[in-house]
Amino acid sequence: MIEVIFLGVGAAVIGWVFVCILCEPGEIFGAFPVWLEKYAPKFFFNLLTCEKCTAGQLAFWSYLAYFYDNYDLFGHLFASSLAIFTAYFITLIYYKLSN
Repeated sequence: MIEVIFLGVGAAVIGWVFVCILCEPGEIFGAFPVWLEKYAPKFFFNLLTCEKCTAGQLAFWSYLAYFYDNYDLFGHLFASSLAIFTAYFITLIYYKLSN
């Protein structure tokens, strides 16, 4: 169960850092949102520019890859939900501290 918790929190941190820090204008992936808006369908733009959505997707697919031989539906839902909640909580703390 500890692996599921680490997977959820890790996915949240990676998703948040990617969307909120690395995809800002002037950063290493700063052109990525512009490219998505121009060439990708609206669904992908919304999915990959939202820190909670990116964290949830990262946890969802990482769980499938990591636990492919020992799948548990509750663990899968827990990891994805924990990633979304943690990304929300990180965003909340970040904006509270920056104001």
